[in-house]
Amino acid sequence: MLMFVSEKVVRGLKFCDKSYGTNCTVDGGEKISCPPKHIYEPCKCYDGPHPHLVCQNIDDTEVLRDIFIRSSPYWYKEVHIEYSVLQYLPHDMFQGRVFKMIEVWHIENTEVFRGMSWEHLRDFTNLRLLTVYYNSIPSLGSEFSALVSKTLQQLTFFGTGTELVKPGVFGGYNKLDKIALDDCGITQLTRNIFPRPFNGRVLYFNYNKLSSIPDDLFADMPRLQTVGLRENQLLFPAPAFEGSTSKLNS
Repeated sequence: MLMFVSEKVVRGLKFCDKSYGTNCTVDGGEKISCPPKHIYEPCKCYDGPHPHLVCQNIDDTEVLRDIFIRSSPYWYKEVHIEYSVLQYLPHDMFQGRVFKMIEVWHIENTEVFRGMSWEHLRDFTNLRLLTVYYNSIPSLGSEFSALVSKTLQQLTFFGTGTELVKPGVFGGYNKLDKIALDDCGITQLTRNIFPRPFNGRVLYFNYNKLSSIPDDLFADMPRLQTVGLRENQLLFPAPAFEGSTSKLNS
C-alpha cells in the first residue's frame, strides 16, 4: 500500500464557496466533485466528504492511464488503487496538473511487476503524507531525497524490507512530524539520518532487528513526544533515553 498526500488541493478548495457540491469549482473552473461515470469507469468515485476515486482489480495499466487523461478537467482529492496486478507504472502517467492537486494517493495490495520508483513521485510537488505497506523498498537514500518533495510531514513504511536507511536521507525534510518504519528489518539507526534539529513528535521503529541505538539518537529533538521500539532486540534502559524519558511516550 502506498499513500501520497498533497496539500495543494486543500488550498484550492479555499477558493470554492460551495461545499463539494456538483457545481463547485475552483480557479479556472476545474470541477472538484466526481465527474460523470464514463470518465472514471471501471473505477468508482465517491463525492463525500470529498471526491475520491477507487480502482480495484485492475490488471491493465492503460485502463488507469486513460482514466487520468479523461479526468484532467476534474480534481480528485484521493485516488485509491487496490487489489490490482499491474505490469508497470509509466512515468508519464503521473505527470500533469491532476497529480499536483491530489491530496491522497493510496496503493494497497497491488503488485507492480516492474517495481515502484521514486521517480514516479517527482510531479507530486506538495506531498504531505507518504505511506507504503507491503511493497519492496530495500533502502532509503539519495534517490528518495532528490525526488520526494521536501513538504513531506508524515512518512510511514510497514513490511517494506527497508533494511538500510542511509545517513542524511531525511536531512532536508524540516517539516517532518512523524517517521514510522515498522517491520522493515532495520538493523541500525544513526542520528544523522534525521534533520538537525528534528522538530517532529513521533518516531516508530517497531518490529525491526535493532540490537542497539546510538547514545545521541534523540539529541536535538525538542518536540519529540512518542517513540516506538517494540519487538526489537534492545536492552533497556538505553543511554539514549537519559534526560528524555520525562517527555516521551512509548
